[in-house]
Amino acid sequence: MLTPARYTLLLFLIIGSSCSPRNMSSTIASQDRGEFHDSDATFRDFWGIFRSALKRNDVSTIAGMTKFPMEGELASNPDFAEIDTQEGFRQHFDKLFPKDAIRTLLTTTPESNGTYSDTRGIPNSWSISHKTTTSLGDGEWTDSAVIYRFTRLGDGLIKLTHISIAG
Repeated sequence: MLTPARYTLLLFLIIGSSCSPRNMSSTIASQDRGEFHDSDATFRDFWGIFRSALKRNDVSTIAGMTKFPMEGELASNPDFAEIDTQEGFRQHFDKLFPKDAIRTLLTTTPESNGTYSDTRGIPNSWSISHKTTTSLGDGEWTDSAVIYRFTRLGDGLIKLTHISIAG
Protein backbone atom coordinates (compact mmCIF):
# COMPACT_ATOMS: atom_id res chain seq x y z
CA MET A 1 0.00 0.00 0.00
CA LEU A 2 1.27 3.44 -0.91
CA THR A 3 1.60 6.04 1.78
CA PRO A 4 0.30 9.53 0.90
CA ALA A 5 3.88 10.76 0.48
CA ARG A 6 4.81 7.92 -1.89
CA TYR A 7 1.56 8.32 -3.82
CA THR A 8 2.31 12.04 -4.27
CA LEU A 9 5.86 11.26 -5.41
CA LEU A 10 4.57 8.69 -7.91
CA LEU A 11 2.05 11.19 -9.25
CA PHE A 12 4.77 13.82 -9.73
CA LEU A 13 6.98 11.32 -11.53
CA ILE A 14 4.19 10.36 -13.93
CA ILE A 15 3.23 13.96 -14.63
CA GLY A 16 6.85 15.03 -14.95
CA SER A 17 7.69 12.39 -17.52
CA SER A 18 4.65 13.19 -19.66
CA CYS A 19 5.54 16.91 -19.62
CA SER A 20 9.24 16.51 -20.22
CA PRO A 21 10.95 19.07 -22.48
CA ARG A 22 11.73 16.26 -24.93
CA ASN A 23 8.05 15.39 -25.35
CA MET A 24 7.07 19.05 -25.73
CA SER A 25 9.89 19.74 -28.17
CA SER A 26 8.78 16.90 -30.40
CA THR A 27 5.19 18.20 -30.33
CA ILE A 28 6.34 21.73 -31.20
CA ALA A 29 8.57 20.33 -33.95
CA SER A 30 5.66 18.37 -35.41
CA GLN A 31 3.55 21.54 -35.41
CA ASP A 32 6.39 23.38 -37.18
CA ARG A 33 6.36 20.64 -39.82
CA GLY A 34 2.67 21.36 -40.36
CA GLU A 35 1.41 18.11 -38.85
CA PHE A 36 -1.16 19.93 -36.68
CA HIS A 37 -3.93 20.90 -39.04
CA ASP A 38 -7.63 21.58 -38.71
CA SER A 39 -8.74 19.77 -35.60
CA ASP A 40 -9.94 20.65 -32.13
CA ALA A 41 -7.29 18.31 -30.75
CA THR A 42 -4.73 20.55 -32.41
CA PHE A 43 -5.70 23.51 -30.25
CA ARG A 44 -5.80 21.36 -27.12
CA ASP A 45 -2.25 20.19 -27.92
CA PHE A 46 -1.12 23.76 -28.63
CA TRP A 47 -2.73 25.02 -25.42
CA GLY A 48 -1.14 22.27 -23.34
CA ILE A 49 2.33 23.18 -24.61
CA PHE A 50 1.67 26.91 -24.19
CA ARG A 51 0.48 26.49 -20.58
CA SER A 52 3.39 24.21 -19.75
CA ALA A 53 5.80 26.84 -21.10
CA LEU A 54 4.07 29.49 -18.96
CA LYS A 55 4.45 27.30 -15.86
CA ARG A 56 8.17 26.96 -16.53
CA ASN A 57 8.51 30.65 -17.50
CA ASP A 58 9.94 29.40 -20.80
CA VAL A 59 9.90 32.67 -22.72
CA SER A 60 11.73 31.21 -25.74
CA THR A 61 9.08 28.51 -26.29
CA ILE A 62 6.27 31.05 -25.95
CA ALA A 63 8.04 33.40 -28.37
CA GLY A 64 8.32 30.47 -30.80
CA MET A 65 4.55 29.96 -30.51
CA THR A 66 3.88 33.63 -31.36
CA LYS A 67 3.40 35.23 -34.77
CA PHE A 68 5.59 38.26 -35.46
CA PRO A 69 4.90 41.01 -36.01
CA MET A 70 1.97 40.87 -33.59
CA GLU A 71 -1.38 42.30 -34.63
CA GLY A 72 -3.29 45.11 -32.95
CA GLU A 73 -2.75 48.38 -31.18
CA LEU A 74 -0.13 47.02 -28.81
CA ALA A 75 2.35 46.75 -31.67
CA SER A 76 1.99 50.51 -32.30
CA ASN A 77 2.31 51.45 -28.60
CA PRO A 78 5.67 53.23 -28.02
CA ASP A 79 6.13 51.33 -24.72
CA PHE A 80 6.21 48.11 -26.76
CA ALA A 81 8.13 49.42 -29.78
CA GLU A 82 10.27 46.30 -30.21
CA ILE A 83 7.44 43.77 -29.85
CA ASP A 84 7.47 42.94 -33.55
CA THR A 85 10.45 40.61 -33.02
CA GLN A 86 11.09 37.61 -30.79
CA GLU A 87 13.82 39.54 -28.98
CA GLY A 88 11.48 42.46 -28.25
CA PHE A 89 8.81 40.01 -27.10
CA ARG A 90 11.30 38.47 -24.68
CA GLN A 91 12.23 41.94 -23.35
CA HIS A 92 8.59 42.83 -22.65
CA PHE A 93 7.45 39.38 -21.50
CA ASP A 94 6.84 40.41 -17.87
CA LYS A 95 4.65 43.33 -19.01
CA LEU A 96 2.76 41.18 -21.52
CA PHE A 97 2.27 38.32 -19.06
CA PRO A 98 1.97 39.74 -15.52
CA LYS A 99 1.97 37.10 -12.78
CA ASP A 100 -1.77 37.43 -12.08
CA ALA A 101 -2.52 37.07 -15.81
CA ILE A 102 -0.36 33.93 -15.92
CA ARG A 103 -2.45 32.50 -13.07
CA THR A 104 -5.58 33.11 -15.17
CA LEU A 105 -3.98 31.53 -18.25
CA LEU A 106 -2.99 28.46 -16.24
CA THR A 107 -6.49 27.89 -14.88
CA THR A 108 -8.74 28.93 -17.79
CA THR A 109 -9.08 27.61 -21.33
CA PRO A 110 -9.51 30.05 -24.23
CA GLU A 111 -12.90 30.08 -25.91
CA SER A 112 -13.51 29.87 -29.63
CA ASN A 113 -14.32 33.25 -31.13
CA GLY A 114 -16.89 31.70 -33.45
CA THR A 115 -14.73 32.02 -36.54
CA TYR A 116 -14.24 28.89 -38.57
CA SER A 117 -11.73 27.84 -41.20
CA ASP A 118 -14.24 26.15 -43.50
CA THR A 119 -17.63 24.49 -43.74
CA ARG A 120 -16.49 21.63 -41.47
CA GLY A 121 -16.93 23.95 -38.50
CA ILE A 122 -13.33 23.82 -37.29
CA PRO A 123 -12.47 26.77 -35.01
CA ASN A 124 -10.01 29.29 -36.40
CA SER A 125 -9.57 31.73 -33.50
CA TRP A 126 -9.64 31.58 -29.68
CA SER A 127 -9.25 34.19 -26.98
CA ILE A 128 -8.88 34.47 -23.23
CA SER A 129 -8.90 37.55 -21.04
CA HIS A 130 -7.56 38.42 -17.64
CA LYS A 131 -9.47 41.16 -15.81
CA THR A 132 -8.27 43.17 -12.83
CA THR A 133 -9.71 45.91 -10.66
CA THR A 134 -7.23 48.43 -9.29
CA SER A 135 -7.75 51.03 -6.58
CA LEU A 136 -7.09 54.61 -7.64
CA GLY A 137 -7.46 55.83 -4.06
CA ASP A 138 -10.25 57.83 -2.44
CA GLY A 139 -12.67 54.96 -3.02
CA GLU A 140 -12.22 55.02 -6.81
CA TRP A 141 -11.51 51.87 -8.78
CA THR A 142 -10.63 51.12 -12.37
CA ASP A 143 -11.02 47.95 -14.41
CA SER A 144 -8.49 46.73 -16.93
CA ALA A 145 -8.01 43.62 -19.02
CA VAL A 146 -5.36 41.81 -20.98
CA ILE A 147 -6.81 39.85 -23.90
CA TYR A 148 -4.79 37.13 -25.60
CA ARG A 149 -5.89 35.85 -29.03
CA PHE A 150 -4.68 32.69 -30.76
CA THR A 151 -5.29 32.13 -34.47
CA ARG A 152 -4.96 29.23 -36.90
CA LEU A 153 -2.85 30.73 -39.68
CA GLY A 154 -3.14 29.99 -43.38
CA ASP A 155 -0.62 27.16 -43.14
CA GLY A 156 -2.72 25.53 -40.40
CA LEU A 157 -0.36 26.36 -37.53
CA ILE A 158 -1.80 27.95 -34.40
CA LYS A 159 0.03 30.95 -32.95
CA LEU A 160 -0.47 33.71 -30.38
CA THR A 161 -1.30 36.60 -32.71
CA HIS A 162 -2.65 39.43 -30.58
CA ILE A 163 -2.29 40.85 -27.08
CA SER A 164 -4.54 43.75 -26.19
CA ILE A 165 -4.23 45.73 -22.97
CA ALA A 166 -7.39 47.69 -22.23
CA GLY A 167 -8.29 49.96 -19.38
